Amino acid sequence: MNDAISLGQAFAYCATLTSYWIWIGVVVIFLFGGLGVLEWFGRKNNVDASNAKMVWAIAFILLLAIAIGKDPFNVSQNTTKADAKRGVFIGL
Repeated sequence: MNDAISLGQAFAYCATLTSYWIWIGVVVIFLFGGLGVLEWFGRKNNVDASNAKMVWAIAFILLLAIAIGKDPFNVSQNTTKADAKRGVFIGL
């Protein structure tokens, strides 16, 4: 029998953590910064960087999904219901 907490409970717990939101913010800033670098490179060298922007956009979506899901998945796999009742969340 699986005694781990649900993924929804893990997301609810992680959403209360400032470090979780800072991590997501850092990833978003990094990814938008990379998009800006691609835009700058395209203008500077007079080349069409649309293919590189498309690849970067796909990477953006993938990396953002990893940043959002990494901590809650770890918490939901490592925290039991008994631990959660005591307020102990394991996995960060």
